[in-house]
Amino acid sequence: MLLRNNTLRIINSTRSDEGNYVCRAENQFGSAEMTAMLLVKEAMRVDLSPSRVEVTVGESVVLSCRVSHDPSLDVAFQWLLNQQPLRFQQEGGHFEYTQTVSRDNSIQ
Repeated sequence: MLLRNNTLRIINSTRSDEGNYVCRAENQFGSAEMTAMLLVKEAMRVDLSPSRVEVTVGESVVLSCRVSHDPSLDVAFQWLLNQQPLRFQQEGGHFEYTQTVSRDNSIQ
């Protein structure tokens, strides 16, 4: 869709929209152009399971975080408890962090 100010809007972009876009302006004195590269990435989705769990004091529990994302992008995981980052290396801590594959993280 070409807007009034010569701006191109791509609605509902897909992978097929990737590529180099060229804007060219011309008049009686010549022409000029500018190129922009468009890359379209897949949205990231996160699944934390179980989403609610009840345990008795002293029991262990495993929370698993799985993510699907564009394979061209790296993902960094961070676990928080009540909006505070967990410190896994803290002496005497009882949290254990495991990463099975780049898309799956578990905490016990």
